[in-house]
Amino acid sequence: MCALKEIKTPQPFHFPAKAGYEDASIEFVHDSDCAVQLGENLPGIKIERQDDRTLVVIPPDPACDRTSWLVGCDGGP
Repeated sequence: MCALKEIKTPQPFHFPAKAGYEDASIEFVHDSDCAVQLGENLPGIKIERQDDRTLVVIPPDPACDRTSWLVGCDGGP
């Protein structure tokens, strides 16, 4: 089993600026043999996998207010 070590949200959540809400960033820190995938099909969410982390950018879209994620061994079920 792979290890998910930490989930980071680099920016604090706060009230929107005059221009509205901004993208939310999330960083999944994990072992290099882990895979992090979006649990459903939501357009506009950007996922970038690096060796020991997965970076996610979620747009300020109400359809993306709730997300689910699958974390497991790379290439596994």
